[in-house]
Amino acid sequence: MSTALITALLAVMPLGLSPSAKTPAPGLSFEEGMPEREREPLRARFEELVPEACTPPPCVKDCEAGDSTLSASIGGANRNYTLRWRIEDAQLEAPLTLDSSCELCSLVELQDQLAADLSTLCGLMSQAAAEPRRRHRATWPGWLGMATGVALG
Repeated sequence: MSTALITALLAVMPLGLSPSAKTPAPGLSFEEGMPEREREPLRARFEELVPEACTPPPCVKDCEAGDSTLSASIGGANRNYTLRWRIEDAQLEAPLTLDSSCELCSLVELQDQLAADLSTLCGLMSQAAAEPRRRHRATWPGWLGMATGVALG
């Protein structure tokens, strides 16, 4: 049984990175221990989802300075996964981040979690683009401390 639970922290603030910390490379990466057999189907689904979910899509490889970039990292094993997302854009004061999990998930359910997370992030980016100067913190029930940079709802 799958419980694609999102325990999310979505914030327009750094992930506690120090100035010397390395910013994640754009695109999809896998943490150590992620089964090799699951990587290619996830990478293919990620590449399909980005242009479907985001208009315009953020850069995920071969990015130039000033491009909006998307980084995603998947880790886990034994059907328990964590997903870490980061969008950097010149319109934002700091990166937009999302951490989620998928517990007891099949590969298909993990791909569904990828789609749900990406839809959330791209929706927030669209709102930020529509109202780039408005700053507002909002919390959605069931989410842990969401700060979006724009008013929601």
